[in-house]
Amino acid sequence: MDADSIDAAREIATTGVLEQAAACGLPTRPVTRIEVVREDIRDAELKRPTLPELVSGPEAAEILGVSRQRVHQLAHQHPDFPAPAYRLGVGSLWFRAAVERFTRDWERKPGRPATQSA
Repeated sequence: MDADSIDAAREIATTGVLEQAAACGLPTRPVTRIEVVREDIRDAELKRPTLPELVSGPEAAEILGVSRQRVHQLAHQHPDFPAPAYRLGVGSLWFRAAVERFTRDWERKPGRPATQSA
């Protein structure tokens, strides 16, 4: 909307929100938030992704430098491995940032673990 000042924009927005709420049969009070933002700032905000980046097992394996099987082994056995953000029928999805954080803190030991004799 076009307005001459922030106060004018707030008043126009509040009136519009209350009219639309009443027309839809919604409560008109309390108004919990009205935000007045310059158009250029709004446009920049709309360009930013709003969902966190997710990775699948193969992508997590690439980040960690291990096989997909090792990712699933770590997910089930390593206490510090991040919990999946989502579990789907085809596999789990993790937050990329959590997997990357795990790689920084993970003390990776090269090679296969020694087998224990009975």
